[in-house]
Amino acid sequence: MCRFNFILAFILTAAFIKAQVVPDSKLYVKYEQEYINNFLAKNPEIVDYLNFFVNHCYKIIDKQDKEISCTELQKIDAKTGQKTAHQITM
Repeated sequence: MCRFNFILAFILTAAFIKAQVVPDSKLYVKYEQEYINNFLAKNPEIVDYLNFFVNHCYKIIDKQDKEISCTELQKIDAKTGQKTAHQITM
């Protein structure tokens, strides 16, 4: 009985944590409040995915003839999270 209560508490806690998806403010640039609220009510995993997408995606474009201000890509050490001296080149 104690094991069952523990498992039930774990499942309820996981469901409560998962249900608290907070939309990133960048989503409101593209989507309306009502649209996002609909996803939050019916399928919060989609908002969770969109949050990840807007914070971890990038777009590769061809360099045009005119000078473009951009940031150089740098390699990050997976263990320390610090930038390394290694430059990413094309």
